[in-house]
Amino acid sequence: MMKLRRAICLGAVFSALTAGTAFAGTWVKGQEPNQDKWQYANGDGTCARDGWQWIDGNNDGTAEYYYFDSEGWMLSDTITPDGNRVNADGAWVIDGAVQTQQVHTVSDTTAAGTEADTAAQTPALWMWTENADGTRVMNQTLMYEDIGDYFRFMSSFDGQEFPYHSTQETVAGWAQVSERGAAWKALFDQYAIPYDICGENPYRAESVAFTSAPGKSADEQYSVTGAVQMMIWVLTDGMSQAEFYTTISGDGAITVTASLKMLG
Repeated sequence: MMKLRRAICLGAVFSALTAGTAFAGTWVKGQEPNQDKWQYANGDGTCARDGWQWIDGNNDGTAEYYYFDSEGWMLSDTITPDGNRVNADGAWVIDGAVQTQQVHTVSDTTAAGTEADTAAQTPALWMWTENADGTRVMNQTLMYEDIGDYFRFMSSFDGQEFPYHSTQETVAGWAQVSERGAAWKALFDQYAIPYDICGENPYRAESVAFTSAPGKSADEQYSVTGAVQMMIWVLTDGMSQAEFYTTISGDGAITVTASLKMLG
């Protein structure tokens, strides 16, 4: 089992993390009666399914976001179950503009830690910066910008009756007016991050634990940990500090645990 440690204080990440697994993939067209549908083979014996996945299908250094159903078929020219639009090519769009994410190259490593002979292109979550030695640290500037974007959205209701009745509705409202909000909502939905991850009273929570579905690559540890951190910040209005630990089990399930302390 691979174990990584992140120390996060006042929203800042101080520990460097080693880059993890990347799997090359291939688009596969369906056979009759699914000849007009597409699947994406991850390259590790599985295919994308049950939600969103960043994919650089043409290896141009830019990944697009695609939604797959429970059978692994890509949705196209429709509204996804979580309320986002995808175009005729299946790519996530906001106001007609395809949403993208730059990719980087890391050594292709199995979840068990065995080095492979080739390198693969894999999406890097926007809040992480990769150092020359292959380690990663959270880009505090970008994270604070995203947190600030959320609080600007919340402050827009000052003096008005707040229209949302749950955290999930609030995040969905943020996603409708902000590209950053839409990106975070997609991330929460992709990894099924609970909107009540801190319990009924977030301000009294002393710890948080979350385990993703199996089949995740080691590279996704950064996406999952970042999503858990942002959810905690949303639930506690940014008034918390936490120390995060991330582990990856043999079946590819990612577990994130955090010790919380409220500020003030």
